[in-house]
Amino acid sequence: VVWHHQVCGMRLQRSLASMAICFGVVTFLLLLNEGTGKLPFRRRHHGRSGLPWVVVGDWGTGDDAQMLVASTLGNVAKKLKPAFVVSTGDQLYPAGASSVDSLDFESKFERVYPEKHPGLRVPWYMALGNHDCVGDPDAEVLYSNRSKHWVMPARYYARSVDVPNCSLPLRIVVLDACALVCEGPAGSGVNFRCDQEILDSLVPGSRSAQLEWLDAELAKPAQWKVVVAHWPLFSFLGNGPSSSMTQALLPMLLRHGVHAYFSGHDHSLQHIELRRHARAGSLHPPHFFVSGAGGYRLHPELKAEAEGEVNSKATPIFKEATHGFMMIHSTRHDMTVDLIRAMDGKRLHTVVISPK
Repeated sequence: VVWHHQVCGMRLQRSLASMAICFGVVTFLLLLNEGTGKLPFRRRHHGRSGLPWVVVGDWGTGDDAQMLVASTLGNVAKKLKPAFVVSTGDQLYPAGASSVDSLDFESKFERVYPEKHPGLRVPWYMALGNHDCVGDPDAEVLYSNRSKHWVMPARYYARSVDVPNCSLPLRIVVLDACALVCEGPAGSGVNFRCDQEILDSLVPGSRSAQLEWLDAELAKPAQWKVVVAHWPLFSFLGNGPSSSMTQALLPMLLRHGVHAYFSGHDHSLQHIELRRHARAGSLHPPHFFVSGAGGYRLHPELKAEAEGEVNSKATPIFKEATHGFMMIHSTRHDMTVDLIRAMDGKRLHTVVISPK
């Protein structure tokens, strides 16, 4: 009887030891996946009703960095199936498109994204960047008539997208930042990135007409209000913000309860929030994101020529000069923004935005 109890006790100890080892291995794997950012994607989004979409910018280089971002983006899109992609501008480096027949549309967009990655065969809502405006901005507008995926019906425009189980849509307003920054208000200085070719491409009066149009668009009801433009309102890396654009847009974004402002221009991934003194009494001010890390050379610090004083109204929550993009998931209850590094697919930062 004693021998029988000893054997049973030894078997029990071995079973407990095996369970402990298995638990340790599982825990290690979970922590490992948490570090790569892959498990949180599945846990957060799998089987959840909502609208997934992507924001990426400053990508049209045709070089290895663009291909790296495209590959990671394509792999993520294969799993999460975004409904659309938003581009924050600078689709075609170095000088935009000379005409709608430019070969860059094929070599730097079609072959890189939709032709190679099935998950990216979705609408791409394009915004004009400063490099796009060095060429012929209207060539990018006209290309919408030739491509199944490139969407730019005008230099600035708006789109409403249905959110599952929600009576109100996601409203995306895409701006022409070239006009807003480089035309500028009377008496303002011209931003240092406003090349003569950009000034030559401007339509007189476009800035004031666009601001009037924007005010009307933002007044429309929506579950989520998102504004997209190439130039950031605030940025702590690269070219930095434009005071004339920030002065014109910030009061409007606060007044209309905009949830998020996505920009590019600065080759990095950033999440920025307003300081309390700049919120004008708003309990839910917009979140500001810089997604300009799609392929061009990175901006590790703020340039000396930048209007850094504009940033006194804001504080950086996250900033990193790395290639990557942002994955967004909009539901009736919240909007999650993940900042993804292209090198390894790691989720670097996450913010969950609540409705107003």
